[in-house]
Amino acid sequence: MDLIQLCLVPGAITLVVILAGLLALRVAGVKVKIVPEGKQIVIYRLGRFQRIAGPGVAVLNRFETVAQTINTRSEQVSHRTSTNYFMHGVPFNWTLTFWSHTDLVRAANGQRQRLVELAQYSDGERREHLRGKLHEAMYKYVPRIAREHKLSEKPTVVEQLLPVLPGMPECERLLELVAGELERTLPTVGIYLDTQHPVTISAVHVGQEVLDSFSRGRVWRMLREQMPDVPNELLLQAFSAIEGFDIHTARLYLENKGASVREVRMEEGHISGVKVRPEPSIEAEEEQPYEEDQPTAIPSSFGHDGPLTREDLSVLKRLPRDNARRAAG
Repeated sequence: MDLIQLCLVPGAITLVVILAGLLALRVAGVKVKIVPEGKQIVIYRLGRFQRIAGPGVAVLNRFETVAQTINTRSEQVSHRTSTNYFMHGVPFNWTLTFWSHTDLVRAANGQRQRLVELAQYSDGERREHLRGKLHEAMYKYVPRIAREHKLSEKPTVVEQLLPVLPGMPECERLLELVAGELERTLPTVGIYLDTQHPVTISAVHVGQEVLDSFSRGRVWRMLREQMPDVPNELLLQAFSAIEGFDIHTARLYLENKGASVREVRMEEGHISGVKVRPEPSIEAEEEQPYEEDQPTAIPSSFGHDGPLTREDLSVLKRLPRDNARRAAG
């Protein structure tokens, strides 16, 4: 019995010491927090930033609180660009997929004040900053690729969109430029692009007008193939009836002469319609002077007594109702 008691005494003493230590920590207000792998915590003391801790064991005194938990794991994210960009005048945007992770300590680069600023952003705010940096990169390089891509004399919509279609050399070049820009700018908000995973295009988004143009092109080709001997003007009438266009709009669409986009209607950030109107022709303006510049023929009955004829009435101008009342008064 004496031997057993001798073996139990050290264990009992150790347990008492541990319990006493935990009780002392509790009385002192010290808290122990276990931070899992892939997470970090932002610790504030009396309302001011103190430090970033984790993963592992983090000890907090009674004046310290956990302001937020940061996800530091490398994750795959998909972002749709925040607005429409124009490639040769055709609106589009992308959904891009890439891998990234958050590292505030590395981004601060030993600067205490910079770490304080980065630690104030939540994960949601950092995602918004990421979208902003993505928009800046797209806005910077889309026009550059458009200038480098040469078009034929009468390019189709598909030819205009080639630089933004996955697999095309111009598209790969644009992705490379955007990825390089994100590598340089994302660390300013505490995010790092994982270069071991490529930036890829999940989806290409174009306006409904562009999608409709493909089906309209097929309708026109079908009509042309089925009725090769029919004059274009008759085909134009059939095409406008099928598509619900007036003939003038259909002619602008098919010939693409003298037309330009005058109005783009947006709904919830997306283009819902485009209004096309012809550019004014200088020659037409010269050939047809304004009405007020043309001399008005004097009626043959002018200066003669008798009732007014239709010819006399044709030179009269209609007055607004209020002006007519004042003139009568």
